[in-house]
Amino acid sequence: MNVTGEDRKVHLSTNGIFNSAEAATTYAGQHATDPSTQYLIAFPEANSPVAELVVAGYQKYMESDTLGLTNSTTQVVSLMNQYGQTGLALNAHSRGSLTIGNAMDSMTHKLNASGSLSGTNINFFGPAMNVNNADKTLGGLQNRQAMPTNQQSNAVLQYMNHVADPIGRIVGWNK
Repeated sequence: MNVTGEDRKVHLSTNGIFNSAEAATTYAGQHATDPSTQYLIAFPEANSPVAELVVAGYQKYMESDTLGLTNSTTQVVSLMNQYGQTGLALNAHSRGSLTIGNAMDSMTHKLNASGSLSGTNINFFGPAMNVNNADKTLGGLQNRQAMPTNQQSNAVLQYMNHVADPIGRIVGWNK
């Protein structure tokens, strides 16, 4: 991957539930500051609504280093290891926030995890992951408390969620 964008960060998006590759690409473009610099890890759409919900349930409640990470989460972990300190901007829509959140949880089990995402910014859109929990994890991986005060406020996880979005409100327990 090439470092792209004016901020010299690798920009990556992950997609939500019931998104075809085309829809995931559209959402990635909408969430990007510059769509031409956006990479996408598209979680493949399952063959049926029931299968899609089972996969989403696995990600929400069971995905872990112990029970196994999905291919998409494994790819995000790899990119976090490669670019997390030098410049990574992550955008996630709906279930994509679980992919990034579970990748961060996996990163916490590695030696020298603190500071491993010091160059990373994250944005969630209609997140199925709880943003408060994800931000606490991100803060530890960034070693945010060691950053200068003026950098700490720019390092927090940002999110947008509509008040009527059941995924963000009910599944993610976000306000």
